Formats: sequence, structure tokens, C-alpha cells
Amino acid sequence: MTTLTIYNHGSGGWSGKPASKVEIVNLFSNAHAKAAGAAVVEGKKVESFNFECAQPYIITEGVGGKGDPHMSKITFDEQKGVLFMHDGKKAGKTSRTGSRMRANALGKGVQQNIANIIELLRYYKALHNSVPTRINMIGWSRGAVTCIRLAYELFYNQPDYRHIPINIFAVDPVAGGGADKEDQGSFLTPNVKKYLAVLAHGENRAAFCPKTKETLHVVDSRQTQVAYIHFPGVHSDVAKRNSPVGELAFSVCARFLYSVGTNIKDHYQYMLSQKQTLQFYHAVVTNDKKMWPGKWKKKHKWYDISQRAKGAGFKKRNLAFNDVSSSAFMNVHHEAVFQACFRKIYDRSFGAMRHLASPTGPDMDTSWFLLESTCPGFGDVLKSSVYKQPNAEEAAWRGFFLRCQLV
Repeated sequence: MTTLTIYNHGSGGWSGKPASKVEIVNLFSNAHAKAAGAAVVEGKKVESFNFECAQPYIITEGVGGKGDPHMSKITFDEQKGVLFMHDGKKAGKTSRTGSRMRANALGKGVQQNIANIIELLRYYKALHNSVPTRINMIGWSRGAVTCIRLAYELFYNQPDYRHIPINIFAVDPVAGGGADKEDQGSFLTPNVKKYLAVLAHGENRAAFCPKTKETLHVVDSRQTQVAYIHFPGVHSDVAKRNSPVGELAFSVCARFLYSVGTNIKDHYQYMLSQKQTLQFYHAVVTNDKKMWPGKWKKKHKWYDISQRAKGAGFKKRNLAFNDVSSSAFMNVHHEAVFQACFRKIYDRSFGAMRHLASPTGPDMDTSWFLLESTCPGFGDVLKSSVYKQPNAEEAAWRGFFLRCQLV
């Protein structure tokens, strides 16, 4: 069984960015490349693919970045069995700042990335006389939408690859501009078996509208399992490991990839234990309000002018907040981890036993003590929270998290 993992950078992202930028696609992809024997040097483009290692991979560079897709067109001559890597001189003008800014704004280069991947798949097939058993993908922003677009393209227009099962981890998928309504990025095709997206509900720039359960349509729900995790913060908060939200997103990503067959040792460092997961959620829930939607405006004094111009005005995302059983939890994942970690307290508070008298006894006392030591003050939050009858979607998402070992 061969798992091919594809890493898609978002706008402006590229494999040569320093690790200090703590970007999710950059760190995960470069760790994979390094495990396969590639040299990872700051400021230099990392080897974009390797099909002869135990865990083959492809890395696409972000539009408008230093590794702009127009700079690395790939073609495969099937008759000669030769793969041509064009150095980009023909499109070298995209390296100029102005051209790269336009590519960033308009998303020019996304289709080139998709074309390059298809050429590489043709090369893989010729090299191994077979296709990958499955394809796993991760992307941020336009890179996340690239994952969706590629699955669509393979299913509808590439018969040799349409039956390969695909799993996608999408980090705040944003198509940008008019591309937001194109079919290619608006449908999850039946070849996508598992799709997990983390979304930032504090981002309110109009040009950064994400693909949500309302705007990303599942072609066949019998074939495709879908779940969403909503986090506070803005577009970059869910993609950078520099906050509790970033730590949680990285952990979910590492666990998801591992569960679907991308097994890279250097990814393990991002996996949080149940206790650590609850502690990071607690750090956000009980916050110093910096992690909530008002954070960005306080953080940048130039927010109103610069970001209104960059983001084409403001528009709230209006992501659903009614997908948890209690106001004590940030999202369904938070609730599912708490239930697994403190089942007795959860059952007494929200399960079939919630109508009974206040819990007492040595076992419950121990549970409350452990909860207080893990998340100080969260017991009081639970006792004052508002209960809501779980819905079918919430139950489906919880099942997804369990199957993907995210709990």
C-alpha cells in the first residue's frame, strides 16, 4: 500500500521559508522531505517531489511567493519517459515584486500547480507501473482549496486517477476573489473519503471568505466523511504554531495525517495528549480575551486602514456556534476530548445521568479533583453552562474524530 502525500502552500508560501515562521504546511512538508533524504536549507527551495522513498510526497509552492508555480512548470514526455522541469525563465517576470503581488491577489498559478501534480502522477505511474493506493493532502488558504480543486479535477477529468481515494486536511480554505464560486473549488467529489477543515471564526476580511459546510457541497455523502473544527482567531492563527489555537491545529493535523497513512516521525512532536489538548483549549476559553475576534484589531494599530484595503472591506463569517452540547465548550472537538478524558463528569453533566442529583462519592470527587488540576476553574464553567440537545451533525463529527484518532 503506497500513500502519496501532497503539501500545498498558500499564497506567498514556499518551501524555503525559515522554520521560525512556524507555518503549518512549511513545517509538515519540510519534515517529510527531510525524512526522505532531501536537503532542507532556509532560503532555498526544497526538492519538490520524491517517488522512490517509502513515503512518497509532492510539495507545491504558493502563488505569488518566491517559488511561484509559473517558475516551475513540469511536463512528462510519456514516449521518452522523461520528466521536464522548466526553470521558469520564460515566466521569470513573476519573480518581480509587482507581478508576485498580482499573482498573490488573483491566485494566478493555482491551476499550474494542479497541472504540475497531474504530470507528476503520470510520471509516477510510468515509474512504478501503478498509481498510488491513496493520496493524502494538506493545504492552507489557497493551498487548501488547491486540494479540493485537484480532487475535483482527478475525479471528473482524469480517468486513470479518479478512483484513488483522497483524504484532505484543509486549513482555513480561502479561494479568494471570483474563484470562490467556481465549481472546481466548491464541490467535494466522491473520491474524497475524509475531509477535515479547521476554520478561524474571527477572520472578517471580505476577500477571505472560507469554504464552509454551507459553501462546500458534498457530491455523495455516502462516499465522503466531513467534519469542521471552528477556532477563535484570524486566518493565520490556525496555521501558525505561535498560540494555543495554533498548537491545537497542529496537533489535529498531525493526528489526522497519521490516521490516514502519512507516517512521518518528525510529525509526532506536534501531537498533543488528551490532557495537553484540554489545557490548550482551557487557555483559550478562559483567556485574556486576546485569542478572540477582537484580538487582531488590538494587535495591529493599522488594522482598519491596511486590512480593509487588503481584504476588500469587512464581512463576518457567521460560522455556526450551535454545534456543541454546552456553552462550556469551544467546538465539537473540545467536547469530544473532554468526554473521553472525564467521562463520569461528562455523563453527569450532559449525558443520560444529567437529571440525577448532584454527583457525590469517592470516584466523582477524584474526577472533579483531576479536572481542577488539569483545567483550573473549568468545573465552575461547566456547572454554570447551558445544555443543548446534541444534533445529528454533532454526532457525525464526533464519530469522525474518533475514527481519525483525534480524541
